[in-house]
Amino acid sequence: MALSGYSQHYLGVSSDGWSGFNTLYLNPANIAGREERLIINLFSENMAVDNNAGVFSKFSSVGSALNGRGYDSISNLPGQAKLNMLAPSATLRGPGVMITLNERNTIALTTGARAINQYINFDQAFYNALTTNGYVPAQNNNFSTKNFGWAMHAWSEVGLTYAVVLAGPGRHQLNAGITLRYLSGIGYISMKGKNANVDLAQGADSFYAWQSDVQYASNIISSANSLTNNMDPSQLATRFMTSSDNIGFGGDLGFTYFFRPQNYSQGKLYTGNAFKFRFSASVTDFGAIQYRENTNHIVNVSGNAYLTGKDLILNTRNYRDFTDYSLRKGLRTDSSNAALSINLPAKLLISADYQIYDRFYLNATYLANLIGRQEYGNGYYDQVTVIPRYDSRFLGIGIPVTYSMLSKEVKAGIGLRLSGLFIGSDDLLSLVGGGAHGFGFYGGLYLPIYKKKPTGDNKLD
Repeated sequence: MALSGYSQHYLGVSSDGWSGFNTLYLNPANIAGREERLIINLFSENMAVDNNAGVFSKFSSVGSALNGRGYDSISNLPGQAKLNMLAPSATLRGPGVMITLNERNTIALTTGARAINQYINFDQAFYNALTTNGYVPAQNNNFSTKNFGWAMHAWSEVGLTYAVVLAGPGRHQLNAGITLRYLSGIGYISMKGKNANVDLAQGADSFYAWQSDVQYASNIISSANSLTNNMDPSQLATRFMTSSDNIGFGGDLGFTYFFRPQNYSQGKLYTGNAFKFRFSASVTDFGAIQYRENTNHIVNVSGNAYLTGKDLILNTRNYRDFTDYSLRKGLRTDSSNAALSINLPAKLLISADYQIYDRFYLNATYLANLIGRQEYGNGYYDQVTVIPRYDSRFLGIGIPVTYSMLSKEVKAGIGLRLSGLFIGSDDLLSLVGGGAHGFGFYGGLYLPIYKKKPTGDNKLD
């Protein structure tokens, strides 16, 4: 499975030198040798929607898509053969603390909950028939679709980060950092379609699926604990510290290199945004959650049947309803219990940062997916982002401009930070005028406590 990752990283604010907790999620090495003695994270949250097939004609259409109304909320469909959609991806970051132990060593404790819902490689007509309530095709349509899927996953996490200045300080400085996370699975749904031949009849609200071969897996047994009830950030908060038998481990690993001109004093640590050039490389979100055999259910469905989108919407939210519906329709079902590992959306992040003049910087960040498209779990699509920004201790302004490999378009946003209060979006076009493939929003608050005699800022000695 794959998704766009542009709004998960708060790119409008996380690349600056005073971004507190936000920079940790790009690269744990970024927090070594901080200007802050202590940072207390209170909260932050993010919501993002993206797809490659249709544009939202207005911002209210984003809400319609989140409510599962399919393409009746999207207009101007281009000639994409297959649909890939993220609707939505939600992140809630909870209380945490970052402590600078000394000039070289920093530790951090982080908490959070995340939920991702996505569709991959769906024929557009098939997606409409599956997800749009009351969908009636305007003409006959016959097609075969293969290797399509749906993945929904929600989990909570607690992380411990350690970062150290390995070499330097001075003109050259090298940091390293690692985050280890304890993961608790809230729930998941995975549908993998190897094949489905579909006949859509003009004017009919049902379709005929034949030679179908679909696998459905989930730990959600019934509607009482349906995962679709826990995708909103406010609802995720209620499941934040929920105990679970489905656990796993993951983390991030990274290195950061700083270069400073010769007029920087030797033997003195320069932190914050005190550099002429910075290079960062990290692998984030590696790991998986193991769903135990006694709580995990898998059913393989095959055969021929007449189906409706309305019935499928109502009967795919948990294992029991899906299995009962398949049997009622005369499909062959093969059910089993088996342990299953659901991958985190692992990715490679590479970035370069250059000081243009005084407090003005230019950042370029490349994100690359590391998860196979047909593996269990979620994965990212590649993207490239350029971020001009103004960067000081109390004020940060960034303008991320992203080319998304998912939507094949340029996205633009803005991030604003006033000390530890920040708000922004990496994709604002649907808000300001429509015609965009998605939308993302983030905001949060942390409390920084600085050292008595700051050694950084962006001044050259």
